[in-house]
Amino acid sequence: MKKTFLLFNFSLFLFYVLQVNNCKCQWVQKPDGMGTTQYGSSFAISGAYLFSGNWKGGGIFLTTNNGESWTSANNGITFPYISSIAVKETYVFAGTNGEGVFRSTNMGSSWTQFNTGLTNPAVWSLTLSGLNLFAGTHNGGVFLTTNNGQYWTAVNNGLTNFNVLSMASVGTNIFAGTENGLFRSTNNGVSWDSVHNGLSNKYIVCFTVSGTNIFAGTVNGVFLSTNYGANWTAVNNGLTSMTVLSIASHGTNLFAGTLNGVFCSVNNGETWTIKNEGFTIIPEVRCLIVANNYVFSGTNYQSVWRRSYPEIIGIKKISTEIPSSFFLSQNYPNPFNPKTIINFQLPMSNAVKLIIYDVMGREAATLVNEKLNPGTYEVEWNASNYPSGVYFYRLVSGNFADTKKLILVK
Repeated sequence: MKKTFLLFNFSLFLFYVLQVNNCKCQWVQKPDGMGTTQYGSSFAISGAYLFSGNWKGGGIFLTTNNGESWTSANNGITFPYISSIAVKETYVFAGTNGEGVFRSTNMGSSWTQFNTGLTNPAVWSLTLSGLNLFAGTHNGGVFLTTNNGQYWTAVNNGLTNFNVLSMASVGTNIFAGTENGLFRSTNNGVSWDSVHNGLSNKYIVCFTVSGTNIFAGTVNGVFLSTNYGANWTAVNNGLTSMTVLSIASHGTNLFAGTLNGVFCSVNNGETWTIKNEGFTIIPEVRCLIVANNYVFSGTNYQSVWRRSYPEIIGIKKISTEIPSSFFLSQNYPNPFNPKTIINFQLPMSNAVKLIIYDVMGREAATLVNEKLNPGTYEVEWNASNYPSGVYFYRLVSGNFADTKKLILVK
């Protein structure tokens, strides 16, 4: 009887541990305060304040605890059909699908409408460039404000399609994605030029910017430009759902929201992996953001979901016990083909880089470039796309640095 009782208790304990670990490695719905059926359209973050815009009348919700709970933040918003949100210093702007732009100066506690000069009130997208705010509208083209929304001016010279679905900025380059073409302005909207070279589809749904790289999500996958839009290259290897509704980036890591859930790339779009673990029903993912070591997804009628950012990009925390010192383990197996595991220990919270170099000292891959908490971590390197040979991996965190050799044999 005692053995049976102990075995039963151990089974319960094991089930609990497995469940806890499983929850950390999947999407978890976080609807507390907003309900489970909101239709997400946009995210924006300012410090501890994360804003979620909702398309079908839910308006704006705000969380200050990474989505554990949400509060309605619609005081003053008379048309709670939100299509886009942008944050500029102490200002938060919300674009609506019918009543223009609302502005908050107190982190969403109250909102005031600012539409003077905005002749088309269906605002689909917002983007900031320095002190300027651009609004892309439905069949009205692009509008610009230089005074935080006090007055708007149409800036459409050169645009041949006025249904602006998405906007982005890289330095002095402003991009407008429309339902039939992609346009770029280098003079704050005074004029626009078509930049389509390499695009197999001109229905531009979304953008994300990583350094000087700009990624465009279309109904035919993701395209990358490394020269400010002059040329575009398809980066869709592994992306099995080609209608890309949203896209987010953090360093070289990308997330694409599609009609069939979320895909992740850890190498600037070279390859993609589906990441739908935890979704009860595979959703259309309408918006994404990386914030506070999490990835948040806004879905169609399934509200907001959250997942650990280190986990989703392949950094597994295998022990929470705080080590006494830094340590970089030898990879295993070694030699390997084509995958190998690297473990490392961190005694303190710090920025961490784990980089693979070839025998000539050239950077081959970045496996970790994040701030991590103390603990023991495991990272896998998939070298399927790399030639056989000797490589080196180097861990740098604070004043600690260590390098070891690994051998790829194919």
